[in-house]
Amino acid sequence: CEPSLLQHASELALNINFMLDRWYIDLTEYDDFEHFVEKLPADGRREMRRQLRKFDPQKCTLSMLSPPFDERLEQLTELCHQTTARLGTPQYFPAAPLAHFCRLCGDLIRLSLVEYEGALIGGVICFRQNDTLHIWSAGMRYD
Repeated sequence: CEPSLLQHASELALNINFMLDRWYIDLTEYDDFEHFVEKLPADGRREMRRQLRKFDPQKCTLSMLSPPFDERLEQLTELCHQTTARLGTPQYFPAAPLAHFCRLCGDLIRLSLVEYEGALIGGVICFRQNDTLHIWSAGMRYD
């Protein structure tokens, strides 16, 4: 939103995309989670249902963490790095600087985590802004 930064980016011929202009979902339009899944495009709906079938509530937990973070922040940033490296961009999100950055952001950061029998197997680093949750970087174990 800073005019001088926008002008500088424009002068460098950078493509400017605001997160809300790219992907945005107003969750107040949905009655419940199943209604949300119902309205996804077919490929997203199939993948969501596939993942839900794999989820075992006896062995898995879902959580949303606020700061201060424990060691799971470093575990998640390592998963983010491994995931992006697996997808061909190992220079993205080096784990230690990413964890440090998240700690510097303080209350802006939320961690959405999936744990299996107490071990972190996936998660997303999110930014909280008023009533909006910006989903930013994800990592997961593929085994």
